[in-house]
Amino acid sequence: MLLQVILEGLGLGALLVLVCAVGICKGAVGMVHLYSPVGMAVIAMVLAAMMTIFTH
Repeated sequence: MLLQVILEGLGLGALLVLVCAVGICKGAVGMVHLYSPVGMAVIAMVLAAMMTIFTH
């Protein structure tokens, strides 16, 4: 269980670093899609799925 949490944390951390690196390369205009209503809905769905995974 602890190993799974550690691996998921490392995976999500790597994904966050990748998204940030792409955002830095593209500049502020390249990341505007995250603030659109569709982008916010996708982020909400991902967070809900993560909460479901972590609570079961």
